[in-house]
Amino acid sequence: MNWQIYLFATILLTGLSVAFLRAPFVYVLILFSFTASGAYSFQAVERSEPQNSLKNLYKTGRLLSGDPIEIEGILASGPELTVGGLYLTVATYKVYQFGRGKTVNGVVRLFAPISNDRSKFEYEELGLASGTRVRIATALAREEKYLNPGSVSFFRMLDQKGIDATGTVKSPLLVEVLDRGTGFSPLRVVFS
Repeated sequence: MNWQIYLFATILLTGLSVAFLRAPFVYVLILFSFTASGAYSFQAVERSEPQNSLKNLYKTGRLLSGDPIEIEGILASGPELTVGGLYLTVATYKVYQFGRGKTVNGVVRLFAPISNDRSKFEYEELGLASGTRVRIATALAREEKYLNPGSVSFFRMLDQKGIDATGTVKSPLLVEVLDRGTGFSPLRVVFS
């Protein structure tokens, strides 16, 4: 249904609830008003997703999960060390596929495995920090995988974290630093 119908129903039912405040059936009007309001809110969230968001590009099939791609964006935070590697969170604004660039918006979380001291040294040499503009070659994934019964959907988990896609950086050589963050950031001072 159209979001305008839900909005109209919410306004109408709320108005009727106020008009018939002392009537015994006012509780039913309030219940339907809240139901219409919830449906309108759901439609508003679905409608608010921009056409050029990474999530929408994967959902509509304009980008295919697992295809090689280059992303360009700004590190939303510094590298997060974890067992066996590090995580990079990139606020992406451009995607390159088959030599063509597309303007996009979305957040990508990449895992960069560190298997030896050499790769660790190469990542340190890149000087990755919050605010660094990077270009990374990877294969992004946004597809449903096998789920055990009762487990949470991969899509839902990503959406709750505000992440549009995930991927793996195979080598530090696939990360190109385009620009260092130049503005003053109090958080960068505190955490460096």
